[in-house]
Amino acid sequence: MRDVLSALRLRGPAVLQALVDAGGGVHVIECNTRFGGASTASIAAGLDIFYWSLLEARGDDLSLYPFERVAGEVKQVRLPTDIHVHDSGL
Repeated sequence: MRDVLSALRLRGPAVLQALVDAGGGVHVIECNTRFGGASTASIAAGLDIFYWSLLEARGDDLSLYPFERVAGEVKQVRLPTDIHVHDSGL
């Protein structure tokens, strides 16, 4: 999958969907350059993907804005409003 994304030379967030057949072959069925449904979970985990995308588009050096992940795991439950649960043991 990484090879496909590298070949497309995309920048910023992208959603790539694929099917894996019985022989382990990967068949890409869709690629969208967009923020996906888990983007809000990335923010809850400490990575503001929206802000990083704006910095990258502006040409800023992203190493000056280190990703500082929150402790523990974050699970996202999709409802009409997102709820982020930290260290829930779910």
